Amino acid sequence: MIWTREIAFSLLLAIPGSLAVEAEAPEEGLRLLDAIALTLENDPNVALTQSQVKSFEGAWLIAASRFDPDLTADVQHSQDEVAPPSVDASTLTTGLGLTGELRSGLDLESSVDLTRIDAAGDPVNTATVSFVIRQPLLRGRGQDVVTANEQAAERELEASRLDGEHRVAERLLAVASQYWRVRAAAEDLEVLRFTEDSSRELLGTTRRLIEADVTPAAEIIQLEADLVSREANRIAGERVLFQARQDLGREIGLPYEEIAVLPLPADVFPVLDAEEVSVGAAKRWIGEALERRADLRAAAERRSAAEQRFIAADDALRPRLDLVFNPSYSGRVDGGGAGDFLQPLTEIPGLSASLALSYGWPLRNRNATGALLQAEATVEQSVLAWELVARAIGADVPAALDAVRRNAEQLAKFEEAEGFFTKTLENEIKKLRAGSSTLVDVITQRDRLTAIQRQQVTARLALAVSILELRFETGTLFDVGAGAGSVNAESLTTLPF
Repeated sequence: MIWTREIAFSLLLAIPGSLAVEAEAPEEGLRLLDAIALTLENDPNVALTQSQVKSFEGAWLIAASRFDPDLTADVQHSQDEVAPPSVDASTLTTGLGLTGELRSGLDLESSVDLTRIDAAGDPVNTATVSFVIRQPLLRGRGQDVVTANEQAAERELEASRLDGEHRVAERLLAVASQYWRVRAAAEDLEVLRFTEDSSRELLGTTRRLIEADVTPAAEIIQLEADLVSREANRIAGERVLFQARQDLGREIGLPYEEIAVLPLPADVFPVLDAEEVSVGAAKRWIGEALERRADLRAAAERRSAAEQRFIAADDALRPRLDLVFNPSYSGRVDGGGAGDFLQPLTEIPGLSASLALSYGWPLRNRNATGALLQAEATVEQSVLAWELVARAIGADVPAALDAVRRNAEQLAKFEEAEGFFTKTLENEIKKLRAGSSTLVDVITQRDRLTAIQRQQVTARLALAVSILELRFETGTLFDVGAGAGSVNAESLTTLPF
């Protein structure tokens, strides 16, 4: 009887030490950085942000096209009959023009016209070179006004790039968090499987004890119920792991056939001492976040774009007053040769110039008034949008920092509690040896140890995710200048700064 009891005791004594060991990372598996790389390569959300940036780039090019020079050219030939007397006249006209607007608001037009009139064998070649220089004096004057829409489009383009950067950070947060959830599900399943195996072995040992008439047969019912419960828990754990891996594949953006063969995580949970977390540094971290967060910088760019458009809308309310200067000269050469056709360009007998003022005043101009009201409202909304993001950062950074510290403290408490529960189980086994306890009591203490170990897994997951969220809130998941390609293991598993 003593010998058979020792078999059960040795089995029970093996439980605490085995459960207390954290599951080791497999030699082969999915690394966290590999999951990130797959996300950047496969996630449609990342491709969508790139497409949106391309759209805003097109809008910027359209706005900038206002200052593109425009070159025109034409050739015209006509044959007329002049009477009286009846004479055939041939006219050849060519023209070349170049127009463009400078970013200062100055409009420039230039043209060169060459004409040959051949009537009764007496060709006449004329050339006219003219310029039109238009300088706005009220509406449309100054680089800030003239380039307002171009600058606004440029700010919108930069905002779209920053939006893409923030969206990538959100995707990295989602994928890395789900990676740790899969890791937690795998570790939790290992605990459940170990508990199930130990229950099955204990049941087999007890059956042998019953057959040897050492243990009452009534003990078997409790052990069979315990094993069935452990099997149910293991099945639930397998289901959780399967779903977590499916969710990870979906977050990465993999097709279903690749999700089915996605390896389990190979990286272990990050380790952090609660003493490393300085809650008093929250103010400094908020300052860093206000400088680094891409969504806040995007809001600032949109505010700048709205202010630029307001400048243009306000200018549209002014009347139009332009100073127009038109210098020109013309030349004439007789002759039918090819050189004679271009020769008038070198003759400058006919210099002329004109200076004029052009004035226009819309009597109601409701279109410009309405556009100004819309632009003013957009500025107000953009300012409020920036303030909302900034205030959220000011609240979320300390909350994320506190979460890291408390999760680290909680994990330390669970680890400490595991030691106590392990000792409690060992003591319960000693009491069973002495005859002052029962297998039911031992199983109860083992279940409490199993529960605390599962809570440890949950706490490790919470700590890992809170570190990621702190990195996200402070804008330090990756280097702002280098882009998402600069993600490294330290930026995903350690404190920022």
